[in-house]
Amino acid sequence: MDKPLTSTDHSVTHRVALYDMDRTITKTGTYSGFLLYVARRRQPWRLALLPLVGLAGVAYCLKLLDRSRLKAVNLRLLLGKSFRRQDIAPLAESYADHVVRHGLHDAAMEQIQKDRD
Repeated sequence: MDKPLTSTDHSVTHRVALYDMDRTITKTGTYSGFLLYVARRRQPWRLALLPLVGLAGVAYCLKLLDRSRLKAVNLRLLLGKSFRRQDIAPLAESYADHVVRHGLHDAAMEQIQKDRD
């Protein structure tokens, strides 16, 4: 009977590859693109708030906001105060499919395939 593997079993080798997403695998950052993608499909009127997103970007450049707060402000402006995961999940999947089809560096995909092999 096989015994279960434990953390002390050294006979099994696991290889893990970790990748940074934005601008390493992808050609551009994905956070802002995702927010715009969702806003366009869910509540297009929120795109009228883009000047406020720009002002938040200026505040970040002036060090009035840190990166975390900038992301939170942009999330609130473009997606709203609250939303349900079940409403956003299909849009997240659709956006991920779009990024995989159009936004990945060829060299990154080649390296990922090599690592899989």
